[in-house]
Amino acid sequence: MNYSDKIRYSETIMRYLLQGYSLERISPLATEWDIVPFQLEKVLNLALRELYNTHQSGILSYLYDDEKFPPESDWLKFDESVQDALLELGKKDLFQHEIDKVQELLREQYTQEEILEEVRLHIYPEEKVLRQVQKYQAEEEKKQKQKRLWFYSGLLQAGLFLITSLQYGFGVMQILMLTTAIISFYRSK
Repeated sequence: MNYSDKIRYSETIMRYLLQGYSLERISPLATEWDIVPFQLEKVLNLALRELYNTHQSGILSYLYDDEKFPPESDWLKFDESVQDALLELGKKDLFQHEIDKVQELLREQYTQEEILEEVRLHIYPEEKVLRQVQKYQAEEEKKQKQKRLWFYSGLLQAGLFLITSLQYGFGVMQILMLTTAIISFYRSK
C-alpha cells in the first residue's frame, strides 16, 4: 500500500468515525478493502491522529483539568472507543511534554525539588521524574569525568612536548605531541 492509498483510506475511516462508528466496526473494512489487518491498523492510527489534531485543544483541556469536568466539545460526539483512543493520544502527548519539560529544567540546572514543583505529577509520576533526574545527573557526571580525562591527557601531552623539545629540539614528533595536546585541551571544554 502506497502513501496515497493510506491517505485515501484514512480519510474514509475519518468519515466513518465522524458518523459515530466504533473502532470495532472499522475492522471489517480490512477485508472489504482487501488489505491486511496491520495495514488497517496503520491507516486507523493515521485517521485517529488527524482527528486528535483537529480536537487537540478540547482533549488537552479535559486532561489538564484531571478529567474532572465534562467539556462541551465535538470530540465527545464520537463513539466511546474513539474517545478513549483520542484520550490515549492526548495522554501520550502530555506525558512527552512533561518529559521534555523536565529535561529543559535539568539543562537550566533547576534543583530536584524545583523540578517536582514545576511538573504535573498526575501526568508524569514523581518516581519517573526522579529516575529521569538521576539518569541526567549520571550522564552529566560521566561527561565531567571524560572532560577531566581529556584535560589530564592534554597536560601529559604538553609536558611530554616540553621535555622532548628541550632534550631533542623541535621536530615532527614534537609537532604531533603539541597537536594532540591541543586536541585534548579542546575536548576537555
